[in-house]
Amino acid sequence: MRLIVGLGNPGAEYAATRHNLGFRVADEVARRHGLEFRRGRGRAPSLMARGLVAAQEVVVMKPLTMMNNSGIAARAAADFFKLGPADLLVVHDEMDLPLGQVRAIAQGGHNGHNGVRSLIAHFRTDAIRRVLVGIGRPPSGDTVAHVLGVFTSNELSSADAVVGLAVDAIDALITAHPAAR
Repeated sequence: MRLIVGLGNPGAEYAATRHNLGFRVADEVARRHGLEFRRGRGRAPSLMARGLVAAQEVVVMKPLTMMNNSGIAARAAADFFKLGPADLLVVHDEMDLPLGQVRAIAQGGHNGHNGVRSLIAHFRTDAIRRVLVGIGRPPSGDTVAHVLGVFTSNELSSADAVVGLAVDAIDALITAHPAAR
């Protein structure tokens, strides 16, 4: 089994922000593969959709903790399903990639991303496979306003397209790196 964790913040006020691209990608994974989200049970609130992606059993998860506590919910789900860090695939926004670009990495530091920082702390490793979805750097240098801001009208088509590219990357990674069990 593979646990796909889309990072974002719960609530309508965050739904359209750059920081919620991980949730948007998780939604698109579920839509493409006919999976339905349900409220997860256990130690940390989440939405989960279970089914098959690229012939592999997956759970697609959207933690309902705030972004900075994503590791709590992801760890609780991993423990429930008896999964380790090698079974995770995390998708999140990345300022060091231009809007519209996607990059997959097998491990790495948090690079200032507090959701990733929380995951690394709760799994005690940075060897977590991730799909980074580019949002670009802010023109003004105000990173908080940038990540919690919505896409401009000029950015919307690129934002929509990168969600599809990220799902394609997830499908390819699951095919290339099947779960160990």
